Amino acid sequence: EKAMQLGVPDAWDRMGTYHQNGLIRGGDATTAYAFFQRAADMDSPSALTYLGYKMAGTYDDPDGEFWGNSDVGTRMLECALTQGYGNAAEKLGFIYSRPETYEAKLRALKVLHEGVKLGSANCAKTLDSEFRGFNLSTGRNLSGKVDIQRAERYAVFGNALEHYDGRLKLPNLDKVLPLPPAPLPKWDGNKQTLIDAAKAIAP
Repeated sequence: EKAMQLGVPDAWDRMGTYHQNGLIRGGDATTAYAFFQRAADMDSPSALTYLGYKMAGTYDDPDGEFWGNSDVGTRMLECALTQGYGNAAEKLGFIYSRPETYEAKLRALKVLHEGVKLGSANCAKTLDSEFRGFNLSTGRNLSGKVDIQRAERYAVFGNALEHYDGRLKLPNLDKVLPLPPAPLPKWDGNKQTLIDAAKAIAP
């Protein structure tokens, strides 16, 4: 509450979570969404991501579980991503890939890869699955082929990013794990070497 009074956007977002989970007497989904909306209006990236994905459906759910406004939801997610919030990229990846064209899948791959750079373990784990061939038989796989070497590197990053919980950024990811068709640089198999090479260069 003190942080809310100081105008901290994520404090409003956190209070929404407290209301949604019933940690506040009288709190419910209605009051929670009011806090989420206020936080989003203040540009909280986590609130923008949560509400953006809820609104990014292409139709409304009759039971009121989500409200379809794909254009607005997508813009909210993109706003969160431009603030450096990596988990927004995971949600955008799902949205961008919806047309299931080659261009749409490539766009989704790129945004997920950007999410890994920004510290999203979810993006790394999604790309790990994609390069292992998830949904390959249905034609919905983003990469279009199995690439175990890339998958293994994304798995290493996914585990590391999960451990750091958003505190680790990988701005030099492309040096050790570029997207195809770029060839993969050599790697000695040492996980820490891979992680260190993708981190920011320290002076």
